[in-house]
Amino acid sequence: MNKLKAFFISCACLASSATYAGTVSGVLTVQAEVGQGCQIDGAAGGGGTVNFGVLDFGSILTLAIDEDVTAQTSGTAGGSGISLTCTNGTDYSIALNDGENYTGTSRAMKHAGSGSLLGYALYKDPAHTDEWTSGAAVLATSDGTTENYTVYGVIRGGQVAAQAGVYEDNVQVTISW
Repeated sequence: MNKLKAFFISCACLASSATYAGTVSGVLTVQAEVGQGCQIDGAAGGGGTVNFGVLDFGSILTLAIDEDVTAQTSGTAGGSGISLTCTNGTDYSIALNDGENYTGTSRAMKHAGSGSLLGYALYKDPAHTDEWTSGAAVLATSDGTTENYTVYGVIRGGQVAAQAGVYEDNVQVTISW
């Protein structure tokens, strides 16, 4: 056993005392490319269709009185409806079209059975002062963090011709960068 130990010790000494004939040094390049773009509601940016949630006014007893009914979007990402994360410094826009039942002057939801219309408006702010029309996109530059946009809706009171039943509209959201 002692002879075996001596053998390993002598081999280790020989290996550690080896001389080298030359030395070469160089550079290892490490790189990455960060592309400019956005990720929308957890879907890869660059195309496709995303569900931005629902703006649900709930059950309305009557619109005959002159009170407005309000609601805001609830969505899958951040609870806001429209949520995006873009590369820092990326300019982007968020546009909403007029919906499927636009009357020429305002957005409208259509009754599922009769085709009767119920007018509504969309806003960028909870005070309902900055209307989100098809010509008024949000324009912003990303700081690289997740940004959430809530859509606020108002059904104006006094729409006495509204029939009982379910009303619905689909508004196209387009995010460009």
